[in-house]
Amino acid sequence: MTDLKIEKNFLPWIYYWIKEASDIKQQKMHWLNEDNIDGGVSSYVELMCSLFDDLNFDDFVENTVSTLGFSDELINSLHDFRDELRNYIAEDDNDDEAIIKDPNWQIVVKKAQNVIVTWNKYKQVSKNNQNLQ
Repeated sequence: MTDLKIEKNFLPWIYYWIKEASDIKQQKMHWLNEDNIDGGVSSYVELMCSLFDDLNFDDFVENTVSTLGFSDELINSLHDFRDELRNYIAEDDNDDEAIIKDPNWQIVVKKAQNVIVTWNKYKQVSKNNQNLQ
């Protein structure tokens, strides 16, 4: 059984890392230090460790999202993204530039973009529903 209070505290961080996975410009800025205007530093390895190790993303997707009132569309997009990310195999985990250029990574990026669009739409609908009450 998951502790929903802890899981809800993880939501902003899960969103943050999916957002990074969805944004090639941010990856170049943080992973490769290209035009780094915010001083952020990250990498493919950090993204993977943060999601799967620190935030227990597999358990979140398999067991928690369905208890948070997320839309079916968002739940499905989270599953699709998680599966694509889990199945992605980098030739060299430490070669962030090669990962960013990898056509298979672009598939992961597209799945992440879909999650962000769907999550933002869900947040807007939830906000509108709260305003109606």
